[in-house]
Amino acid sequence: MSALDLNTPITEIKFAVADTETTGMVPERGAKLVEIAAVLIEPPLTLNQQNCFSTLINPEINIPYQVSRIHGITNKTVLNAPLTKEAMQQFIERVDGCVLVFHNAPFDMRFINSALSDCQLAPTFTHVLDTVKLSRRLYPTLKSHSLDALIEYHSLVNHRQDGSYRHRALYDSDFTAMLFLIFMEELLQRGVGSIGDLFDFLKRKK
Repeated sequence: MSALDLNTPITEIKFAVADTETTGMVPERGAKLVEIAAVLIEPPLTLNQQNCFSTLINPEINIPYQVSRIHGITNKTVLNAPLTKEAMQQFIERVDGCVLVFHNAPFDMRFINSALSDCQLAPTFTHVLDTVKLSRRLYPTLKSHSLDALIEYHSLVNHRQDGSYRHRALYDSDFTAMLFLIFMEELLQRGVGSIGDLFDFLKRKK
């Protein structure tokens, strides 16, 4: 993406709220992506769940049964899915020009960066936000900042009708986007108006 003007109001930024599903926990030990998805939040902080991207990925390795039990994606599910390079090219094109948002961004970005490196692709995004970090800053007394805990805390309901469910990338992107919008509204009320203000807020120790 082009250089981000830190003075740009949050309400004028385009965000891509994304999630991944994988074959395991550690890409450095060979785990791969099996799904990637994103929903877009367009100015002024408007979420349209139909404005989204989602694709399964054939990792070309076995998906362990214990992992399939979590997200429901099996070797058969991804048999005819795009290979990693094609899927990542599609993802890059879709989120170009957006600030990326994840719930527990370090986990997802390790897999995305590993996939991009394996495929010799260059990312077009340079700015990433983490809703876990935002939640910890906004609600320091909460016992848990897991996605399930925050869904319950904010009484969120996902009305997507395509058969998705928790632990699938698009469905979890929806919930993360809902949380992100709640966080942004609260930050705007606190006077955090620009994207630079937001980055500064996350850097504060208190």
